[in-house]
Amino acid sequence: MALDLYRRTPLGKMKDVDQPLYWILHDLPNPEVTSYEFRNALMGHLILWGNAYAEIQRNRAGDVIGLWPLLPNRMQRIDRDETNRLRYWYRLPDGKGLILKGAHAGEPSQILHIRGLALDAIRGYSPMRLLRDSVGLTQALEEFGSRFFGNSALPGGILQAKGRLTDKQIDTLKQRWEEAHRGLTQAHRVAILEEGYTWQQLAVNPDNAQFIQARTYQLRDIARIFRISPHLLQDLERATFSNIEQLSIEFVRYTMKPWMTNWAQAIARDVIGVSNLETYFVDFDPSELLQGDLRSMMQAYTGAIQWGVYSPDDVRGKLGDNPRLDGAGNKYLTPMNMVPGQPAAPGQQPAPAPLDGVEQQPPDPPGIVPDDTGPQPLM
Repeated sequence: MALDLYRRTPLGKMKDVDQPLYWILHDLPNPEVTSYEFRNALMGHLILWGNAYAEIQRNRAGDVIGLWPLLPNRMQRIDRDETNRLRYWYRLPDGKGLILKGAHAGEPSQILHIRGLALDAIRGYSPMRLLRDSVGLTQALEEFGSRFFGNSALPGGILQAKGRLTDKQIDTLKQRWEEAHRGLTQAHRVAILEEGYTWQQLAVNPDNAQFIQARTYQLRDIARIFRISPHLLQDLERATFSNIEQLSIEFVRYTMKPWMTNWAQAIARDVIGVSNLETYFVDFDPSELLQGDLRSMMQAYTGAIQWGVYSPDDVRGKLGDNPRLDGAGNKYLTPMNMVPGQPAAPGQQPAPAPLDGVEQQPPDPPGIVPDDTGPQPLM
């Protein structure tokens, strides 16, 4: 999903590919990181720590020439200086400190800060800390499952001996038993008992212990934290052929759209700058996430072409094709049976649109009732 820089024009908006900032945001924030890698890293920081930071590199003229990701766990604190401008105290890998300042009173920002949920609108809260109990339960279930299936010596239970065993005999018997039955590769082997030993089954069925149900619930609970539909995490229990497309649309609308708005406004504030907002803005194009099957897409594009919403070249561009070579693809169609409406006077119904080839008579003045019975005798 591309991140584009737009210029506001009297006719709407247009991508400003002549600006160096366009290629920084769209392709290469810095010589080492692509735009996808940059956004992927910062989005991971944002959903785990609640904050995403990047240092803004500018030249002497104040133009942006690079964006460098910063690790949120190295951001020591955020406060204000004597002019009430935000200061970011960052610890470098060598232990030295770096102070970066936010935008203030027309001065450009030295840092891009994208915040998650923040009650003070300054520093976001980490979802992992706010919901650590739920995450901790998920980790406990994961560890339990690993231990259960990794260390279970099936058949599991108690070996009983008729007589008393010495410590050395107990250790030897335990070692031989685990060597023969411990782990998944040794599970369900035939156990041979001799010298009066008996076996008492004590294994617990994880399904009876509601282990599977608990893991499914925790998967959905984690998905709920990040507003992700469970079907995107391969939980297809409630996903059907009829609702999977709607679930995908809801993901774009209720999960991705708020994040895209957050990103766009943070970039506008810190990178573009308040003084340039009347001319420039950034936006994401989620159309790739909303594409349906080919048949539905072509039906939608056909209707858009017939009603003059898109030209054939517009549709070809959305499909990744070049414009038509004959130049006929840049024309917009207009239905022949559609005419512009006329505004009606106050208290008067609008006149019906004329039909092709039929001359319309003007309506009768108000208060006069038409009479088609022929001439009437004078009284």
